[in-house]
Amino acid sequence: MTAPGRRGGTARLVALVLGVAIIAVVAVYVAKGGGSGAAGGSCVDEPVAEVHGVIGSEKEEFFRDPRVVERLRCLALRVVVDSRGSLDMVDPLRREGHGYDFAFPGSRTTAREILDDQAIRHELPALDPYEVFSSPMVIATLSETVTTLRANGVVRSVADQDVVDLGRVLELVSAGTTWSALNADGPATDQTPVLLYSTDPDASNSGFLLLAAAAWTRNQNRAEIGAENMAAVAAQVCPLFAAQGGSKPIKSQDLFDQYAGQNPRTSMAFVYESQYLSAKVLPEGHDVLYPNPGIASVHTLIALDAKGQRVGQVLRDDDELARLVAEHGFRPQGRTVQPKGLADPPVTAAESPSFDEMRSLVDRLVAMRASGKRCGG
Repeated sequence: MTAPGRRGGTARLVALVLGVAIIAVVAVYVAKGGGSGAAGGSCVDEPVAEVHGVIGSEKEEFFRDPRVVERLRCLALRVVVDSRGSLDMVDPLRREGHGYDFAFPGSRTTAREILDDQAIRHELPALDPYEVFSSPMVIATLSETVTTLRANGVVRSVADQDVVDLGRVLELVSAGTTWSALNADGPATDQTPVLLYSTDPDASNSGFLLLAAAAWTRNQNRAEIGAENMAAVAAQVCPLFAAQGGSKPIKSQDLFDQYAGQNPRTSMAFVYESQYLSAKVLPEGHDVLYPNPGIASVHTLIALDAKGQRVGQVLRDDDELARLVAEHGFRPQGRTVQPKGLADPPVTAAESPSFDEMRSLVDRLVAMRASGKRCGG
């Protein structure tokens, strides 16, 4: 295993662990009268307020970072966060007395659902959303895998960055294509199937976003599926998840750790760009592919009250936090500071179906899995 060298380019493209709670001691600075960028080292002489939030698990490492904790420790705000997936984040917020001051999902689709739902339930004209940072989804892989896919027309170079045709990957997986069938120079006995490993879309935001991108691809590059097309689209995207078997990682970080540890099963893993860019260790021959169409995880903090608003403001406006966000591989919104090694290959940006349609797709996939009939049976 080697420390990461090459950092792939990127595209500007458009989470369910139950019972997992982490506590991040977070102190935040909010400038009186506006919340402008805070200088590093600024502290606030105020009583500490405790703020509760529900977040996507992909942000756990950021909140646990000792440098983040130290930067914010003296700044008077203690943040307690629960980690959940995209589909599992909405219902807890509908319960009376849920106790959350903010929600911090990793997809715009979930953010819109929470915004609309909370505004209606509490008769609010609007809630405060803060699009704090983002991360395109990528396929972490190995150079030999890229070489094989390129030879078969599945990967091409765009603006000096390797881009993979997601539709073609779905076709290969659905057909049960093996690596030996793609690699004439490889061992004929290698009957390992071509698989794109992910988390379950009903358990994690990264799997949720892969489902959204695959649905876009199979729905003729349209976001809205419609009731009349739902069964057909579900059957077409089902193999992408069913072929992996039933023991997928619960969290995207678990999936990335399998890849980084050079698990031979994980030659292609659908992960966050931020994980690849911020990794301390990557496998020998590591490489990264940007899917076409691509989809981004846009991390939107939704303030449910004044305390949540303070957290959103500081994450958006604090200079030192923005620098640490970038060090974790995320792209701070509206900031010059960005992760190192970025590029922008021109790929099509997939749009996610609505939250209700995504839930319908997930329900169908779960039903197929439970029936034992695999896909479309």
